[in-house]
Amino acid sequence: MRIGEAAATAGTTPRALRLYEARGLLPLPRRTASGQREYGSAEVARVRVVRELQALGLTLEDIRRRADRLDLLAVDPATACRGGGSEG
Repeated sequence: MRIGEAAATAGTTPRALRLYEARGLLPLPRRTASGQREYGSAEVARVRVVRELQALGLTLEDIRRRADRLDLLAVDPATACRGGGSEG
């Protein structure tokens, strides 16, 4: 999806997505042949995590320091907990 649709889906603005890219919170997106940014569901989930962390009071710098772990927070906990472990 393009930047406007991704921003709307994540509950933010295209400007915020560009800021998150510049600050290292989002990896550089794929580009179309015409140079437009393309985002997938993983990037949208990551933006939602960033927004939730900001709502909890963390700054973008706080979040950037742990950007390598943001994908762990973007995983659906119900799905992650269903792993291959044995029950009982």
